[in-house]
Amino acid sequence: MKPTFRTTTSRFAKLVLATFAVSSALALGCSSEPAPLDVGFGGSSGEGGDGSGNGNTGTNTGTNTGTGTGQGGEAPQPATFDVSIDQPSPEIDLRDSVDLTISIAANGYEGPVALTLSGLPGDVQAELAASTVMLTGAGTETVGLTLSSVSNTQTGDFPFTVTGTVDTGARSGEGTVRVRPVITIIIPQGLNGMQSNPPNTTAFGDYPTVIRALPNMSGQNTITVNFFNDDNTPHQIHANDDGEGFGHGNQDIAPGEMDPVVRQVNSPGTYDYYPHDIGTSILGRIVIE
Repeated sequence: MKPTFRTTTSRFAKLVLATFAVSSALALGCSSEPAPLDVGFGGSSGEGGDGSGNGNTGTNTGTNTGTGTGQGGEAPQPATFDVSIDQPSPEIDLRDSVDLTISIAANGYEGPVALTLSGLPGDVQAELAASTVMLTGAGTETVGLTLSSVSNTQTGDFPFTVTGTVDTGARSGEGTVRVRPVITIIIPQGLNGMQSNPPNTTAFGDYPTVIRALPNMSGQNTITVNFFNDDNTPHQIHANDDGEGFGHGNQDIAPGEMDPVVRQVNSPGTYDYYPHDIGTSILGRIVIE
């Protein structure tokens, strides 16, 4: 290996020089003290010191634990109420109506209940007096229901349902309305004063009064036509279709009474009539089709 020569002064040489400097100073008689001798011995390689100084160590440990306990709302009320219909099997004639009562028993339920009606055909008109009832937990609330028909409403039996609905469920009451093939023509008050030329055709209602024919109309499957006298004067109805069951009246109809002649029409067709005691200045017409 090739030797390495140091460029720094050897340790021995530095010691000789320092001794010589002290001796010279004493010989010259210097009164001042010599400067402190700072003799350092440099190694061939300097090792860095182990710096282990402890600095300011700050410990900031914050614990922020928030615990919130919220009370939930009360459990929703079950739909404990009951819905019922006072006449579950009502009957109406053609061009007629019936008033029913819907009862909603609370049975512990408190709050509003929405009411709806379903199941009826379009030509049976229905009207609920209210669409919502407010229950107080006890007792029973009632709502009126009117079912009505027109002259050509389909006859037969029609189930329907009244439903009360809340957030937690629904309760229902069921019924069946029977629309009978029966119509009553009203003789109005003041009929004598309704005469006109050309003839008055509105005195008895719609002209013509249209009725839907029954399937397989016959002597055993008929539409009944009645006349009721709402006037203060007796009247008699003239008709001339005895073969089809729409015959002539045989006596006056007393005020506030039904015609004793009950007409059982057994065939589709056009049926004209007028008050026999007044004449053709007042006309009525029924068309069964």
